[in-house]
Amino acid sequence: MEIQLLFLVMLHCLIGEILLFHPRLNMAGKLI
Repeated sequence: MEIQLLFLVMLHCLIGEILLFHPRLNMAGKLI
């Protein structure tokens, strides 16, 4: 389960970086 938790954290960080570099997706990010 620790591996899955780490994966979710990395995925969350990756999504955050994508939203940071693509302001156009910020509207979609706010819905999450």
